[in-house]
Amino acid sequence: MGVARLDADDAYRDGGFGAVPATSEAIAGLREARLDDEAMIREEECAVCMEDFEAGDKLRAMPCSHCFHERCIFDWLRVSGICPLCRHRLPTEQS
Repeated sequence: MGVARLDADDAYRDGGFGAVPATSEAIAGLREARLDDEAMIREEECAVCMEDFEAGDKLRAMPCSHCFHERCIFDWLRVSGICPLCRHRLPTEQS
């Protein structure tokens, strides 16, 4: 008997593993961040992809002020509506 296996896309689809996606409105409402604004950017790298921030990167800040690459945090929040660093919750489809 074989063991059923899920590929990564199936495992994470629709908030897999108990995760609940943030609302589209909450994701779109994240404020843009600029790398040259040292008061806003505390991190040196994106905690989702682990790549350093570089000039020209599009960044977004969560309400908790943690910043990420726009693409990375948007993808993250479509799976889980919490900050990957501090677990601050955004509104979700279930709330």
